[in-house]
Amino acid sequence: MPLSGPDWVSQFPTSKSADDLAEPFRSRAKKFLAALQAAGAKIEIGDTLRSPERAYLMHYAFRIARKGMDPATVPAMAGVDIEWTHPESAESVDAAEAMLASYEIVHEPALDTRHTEGLAIDMTIAWLGELRIARADGSI
Repeated sequence: MPLSGPDWVSQFPTSKSADDLAEPFRSRAKKFLAALQAAGAKIEIGDTLRSPERAYLMHYAFRIARKGMDPATVPAMAGVDIEWTHPESAESVDAAEAMLASYEIVHEPALDTRHTEGLAIDMTIAWLGELRIARADGSI
């Protein structure tokens, strides 16, 4: 069984496309994104749909690295053949910390999240001056 570490980060990639969101959230999100762009905003989508496997890896890497969880107590997940327990305890923590760095995680990721349901979108919105966004009815 492969040991935990940053090589796992490329497994189970997260979508960065609004097309992968679940309906009716997808249609609503796409309308909102279009309204932002029409108002002159620049949008960078971070994450949309995240697999439960990726959420599992992110969540337990954080729990081991930052919350002191014993890697031997991490529950198994079907389809994720990972060994969290390294020969030395410090190696388990270091591997989990390396995963967090590769995932670019700052805050504790939820195990059960709207991202795994296709009902969340992480994005950065930038603009200059006043941002006037049209409502669905066309008014500003």
